[in-house]
Amino acid sequence: MKLIKITFFSLLLAMLTIMACSDDFLDVAPTGSLGDIELSSKDGLEGVLTSSYSMLLGRSGFYSDASNWFWGSVLGGDANKGTNAGDQSQVNEIQAYNAQTTNESVQQKYRALYEGIARANAALKLLQNPDPTVPPAIITRFTAEARFLRGHYYFELKKIFNNTPYVDEDWDREVLVSNAADLWPFIEADFQFAKDNLPAEQADAGRANSWAAASYLGKAYLFQGKYAEAKVLFDDIIANGVTASGDAYDLVPNYANVFRATNDNNEESIFSVQAAANTGSVNNANPAMVLNFPHGAGAPGGCCGFNQPSMDLVNSFRTDVSGLPFLDGTYNDAANKMVSDLGTGAYTVWTDTIGYHLNEGVNVDIVVSGRKISRHYKSLTGGSAEIGTNLANDPLTSPTDWELTWEEGLQSVDPRLDHSVGRRGIPYLDWGDHPGVNWIRDQPYAGPYAPKKFIYYKAGNGVENDLSSWTPGYTTVNYNVIRFADVLLMAAEADIELGNLGTALVHINRVRTRAANSLLQDGTVDAANYVINNYTAFASQDEARTALRFERKLELSGEGHRFYDLVRWGIAANTLNAYLAHEDAYLKSPFAGASFTAGTNEYLPIPQSEIDLQGSGTITQNPGY
Repeated sequence: MKLIKITFFSLLLAMLTIMACSDDFLDVAPTGSLGDIELSSKDGLEGVLTSSYSMLLGRSGFYSDASNWFWGSVLGGDANKGTNAGDQSQVNEIQAYNAQTTNESVQQKYRALYEGIARANAALKLLQNPDPTVPPAIITRFTAEARFLRGHYYFELKKIFNNTPYVDEDWDREVLVSNAADLWPFIEADFQFAKDNLPAEQADAGRANSWAAASYLGKAYLFQGKYAEAKVLFDDIIANGVTASGDAYDLVPNYANVFRATNDNNEESIFSVQAAANTGSVNNANPAMVLNFPHGAGAPGGCCGFNQPSMDLVNSFRTDVSGLPFLDGTYNDAANKMVSDLGTGAYTVWTDTIGYHLNEGVNVDIVVSGRKISRHYKSLTGGSAEIGTNLANDPLTSPTDWELTWEEGLQSVDPRLDHSVGRRGIPYLDWGDHPGVNWIRDQPYAGPYAPKKFIYYKAGNGVENDLSSWTPGYTTVNYNVIRFADVLLMAAEADIELGNLGTALVHINRVRTRAANSLLQDGTVDAANYVINNYTAFASQDEARTALRFERKLELSGEGHRFYDLVRWGIAANTLNAYLAHEDAYLKSPFAGASFTAGTNEYLPIPQSEIDLQGSGTITQNPGY
């Protein structure tokens, strides 16, 4: 299914002859290593280039891949770290916006990005003097792909660490490099070269094409506030762009299928990280996402409860009577927030009649995670149960004494909620209804919800995931670095900032229309009360801007974008401090005393070990660290 092999030449072997010491007596290649001749051949160049692609998967730990599930989603308030306080405890301080300069996970991310750059530079260095038999068209394409990848890794460094040392394929390793230079011009140059020199179609679906480069260049412009330049690119991409396989860009008809392994490299995929299973190495799957599964017996993956969607995110999917989000921020208010099973264990019953008792033959409304079910209690042993108390003898997994029928009614939600979040009583892909606390590792610590995107299906066990390691959670689900819905919303943002509110409305409503056509079914009925409609108009630029920003939160939740959006919009401090206060009111420990400091927490600290390697004064630490 994957059209790029993820195997690669070791960077060490690839670089031995490229960066070797100039002293002849030291220039001895180790046994089994590859020299200039082998690496400069078409196959050699392909191998070194593929090694740079492979770093999109991270390969150096749980926090180093391109998905940025922790750096973009957890820090952006989409999710909590999850699991429990003791598991991967080094990231607790980061989640609380108190990252130390010696934090090993920060170092891991930084070094993985420079590893990707080093591999791209190695390919570019070899391409300066390739084997004469390599066709010029191949040299141009390989060069453009390597520069695209280098642009990606520097883009990541820019948005996570701000300015860091820039080195290219001609860097003299005897020269120390500071971080004084702005990375944006180098990033733009790489994406522009890739756009101008990559083909529109590629033989392998996972390779970057010219439209992917145009999309990334437009994103770089957007991050800098160059809205006019971004709009030109986005308009062209929307009208004419095609995937590497030649399919016109479009939205996948059903939102759920964006995240289905069997639908990878679809018409919505602009540039994605390729994952493969059963190749002989689980690192070819999604090694950095392996912890992000429901934790408990019978759950997919079975471990480890990381990346739990936040209560703030789930509440954000609530819709009002008109089918629109609560853009005024009241989605977290008591009257609007989602009902959940946080702290209840078994089902809790609510009714408007306080003090009502359950007796044989009585109909009551059961509310679980916002889903309203009318249940007729057939028999009652041991007397009556008062409304508002847990029905301990009625576990979700075995409702033997209840007849269930669906009723329209309570808590209308955007259907994307149930394609993005696992919540009690709602079907969890094809694994059955999510059982609630039984699939949550420490509910009081990280809340009642589980991630749902990037999870393999039960019917695909052994095909959509790799079964050769300690957990079946190594999946083949691609991660889309950029997908078409993202481009539509970035185009809408550029139009809003340029005053083109009508065009922005069209782009936003195109995304919402797909969402409205993506209802989750439970048998033959809707799994929840889905109410979603399009916007009719935007009364002002501010209203359009608020709608666009909220739409990105809903559409792209859990995909690693949220934190960087908040930072570039200049609203990170206010938004995230409100988020921290909300979550801290319900959960124990993870957010106690946490706060986001404007002017510091927009970026992570540059690892102290990297500053020490360059020597005193070469690299300047980010403010506040």
